[in-house]
Amino acid sequence: MIAPKALPSDYVRWNATYGSPFGFRNRNDLKAQIVRRLGLEDCCFPIDPFAHQTNSATRAFEYPWVAKQLPAPPSSLLEIGGGLSGLQFVLGRVGHRVINVDPGQSELRSGWKYSDGRYDRLARSIGSSVVLQPSKIDAAQFSSEQFDAAYCISVLEHLPSCDVATIFKEVWRVLKPGGKFILTVDLFLNLIPFSQRSKNEYGVNLNVAECIAMAPFKMISGRPSELYGFERFDAQQVLARLEDYLIDPDYPVLTQALVLMKEGPTS
Repeated sequence: MIAPKALPSDYVRWNATYGSPFGFRNRNDLKAQIVRRLGLEDCCFPIDPFAHQTNSATRAFEYPWVAKQLPAPPSSLLEIGGGLSGLQFVLGRVGHRVINVDPGQSELRSGWKYSDGRYDRLARSIGSSVVLQPSKIDAAQFSSEQFDAAYCISVLEHLPSCDVATIFKEVWRVLKPGGKFILTVDLFLNLIPFSQRSKNEYGVNLNVAECIAMAPFKMISGRPSELYGFERFDAQQVLARLEDYLIDPDYPVLTQALVLMKEGPTS
C-alpha cells in the first residue's frame, strides 16, 4: 500500500503519545516554543525518543504502522539501519528486545551521525534496553532463527543493490518460522517510472517485486497496485490519486508499505 494522507485516528494518538515523528521539543505548539526559548528542553522533555534524528514527515505514518504490525512484547526484534530513530527506543521501553544493526559512522548520512557513546547514553536516558550492532547485517553473526520479527523503515532505497540482496537473504535466515519482515520503501515522484531520471540524491525507486524474490518470503500485507515492480502497478494511476497520499512537504516522495512472512510453524 501507499501511505494515505488521512492518518487513522489511532496513528494520530500513537504519534501524540510518543512525540513522533519529530520529538516533543521540536513541535510548534506554544508549550514547546516557550520551553525552547527558555532553554529548558532537557528538563521539560527528559524522555523524547524522536528528537535526536532528522526525519521525513512520512514517518508520521511509518512509525505507528510498523509498531502495529509487530508481535506483542516481549519479542526479539531486529531493526535494520535504525540510526538514532526513536521507534527502537519506544519498542524497548514497552518490553521488546531490540537490536539495531547499523553499519557505523562511515556509512551514515551527515544528518544521522552521532558521537561515540551517544547511542548508549540516549538508550539509558529513555529507559530502553536497545542494543546497537555497529556493522552490516552479514557481519553481525546473528544466529539462525534468532528473531521474532524484523523491520526496516525507508532504508533499502538508499543502498547498493548488492546490500539489498544481502539484507533479504540474511533476514530470511535470522527470522524464526512465522516471523515477519516489515518494510517501508520510499517511492520518489521525480524518478522512473514517473520520469526518465533513474537516481536522485537519496537513491532509487526499488523494484519491490524483485526484492521480495531475493528470498522465499510470502507477502501477507501489501497492495500490488501500489508497489512499484508488480505487474498491477500503474504509475499513471498513482499520479492521478496524489491528493489521497501522504507526500513529504520537503521532497516529492511517497511511502510504500508491506509485510513479508517466513512461512513455517511458529515456535
